[in-house]
Amino acid sequence: LRQLATVPRSEEKFMAARQIEQCVSILSNPSTTPATTTECIVRGIFIHLLGQDASALSVEAVKLAQSPNLLHRKLGYLACTVLLPPDSELRLLLTNCILRELSTTHVPSIITGLIAAANLVSDVTVLPVISLKVVRLLSFKNHLVRVKALVTLDRCCQISPSLWAEAEGSVLARLSDQNPDVVASAVQLLAKYASCSSGGEDLVLDPVLHVQRQIHEGRLPQHFVYRGVMAPWLQVDILRIISRFGSYISSSVKYTD
Repeated sequence: LRQLATVPRSEEKFMAARQIEQCVSILSNPSTTPATTTECIVRGIFIHLLGQDASALSVEAVKLAQSPNLLHRKLGYLACTVLLPPDSELRLLLTNCILRELSTTHVPSIITGLIAAANLVSDVTVLPVISLKVVRLLSFKNHLVRVKALVTLDRCCQISPSLWAEAEGSVLARLSDQNPDVVASAVQLLAKYASCSSGGEDLVLDPVLHVQRQIHEGRLPQHFVYRGVMAPWLQVDILRIISRFGSYISSSVKYTD
C-alpha cells in the first residue's frame, strides 16, 4: 500500500487493479484466515479512496459483515458503506445482519447495528422494519444507545418523512430523559420534524421550555459549554421549535403571561 500511494498517477490504476486481483484470489481460498481477510478488505477500502475501482471486493465485504467477531463486522459494515453504491442490491443482504444487531442486549453490537443502519439502509421498503427496532431502543437502559438511536431515527426520517408520525411520541418522551445528551438529541429531531398539530402543542413546548430554563440556569454538564456559552447550538434548535409554534404561543395566555 505504501508503494501504491507513492507511484505516479499513470501507474496507479494498473497497480490498484493488480492489488484487487490478488485480494480476490486470496479471499477465494477457503483456508484464508480472518486476519488475512481483514487485511484484504482494508486494502480495498484504501484503493477505493484513491479513486480506483475496488467493487470486486463488495461481496467479500458483505460476508465480513456477517462475521461472528464484532470487530470484523464493524470493518465489514465500513467496507460496505464505502464500496457499495446507494442502489446496490447487496445492501439488502445486510438487513438481517443489522436487525440481529438491533435485537441483542449487547451494547457494542447494538451501537454497531445503529451506525450500520444509518449508513447502509436506504430502501424505503425496509425502513419501517428498521425504524420500529430503532424506536424501541429509545427506551434502552444505556444512554449511548438512546443517543445513537435518535441519530439513526433522524436518518430514517430523512429518507422517509412519513416515519416521523409513528416516532414522534417516543422522541417527545426523551425530552424528560435523565441524560442531557439524549435530551439534546431529541431537541435536534424536533427542530427538524415537529409540526404545529392541534392539541399537541403543549406536549412539545412545555418540555422544550423547561430545557431552555435549565440552560439559562447553567444546570447542564460542562461539555455543553462552547466559548463560554452554555449549549449555543441547542438553544438555536429550541428557537427553531418555538418559531414553528409562534402563532400558538402568541394566542395562548399560558405562554404570553
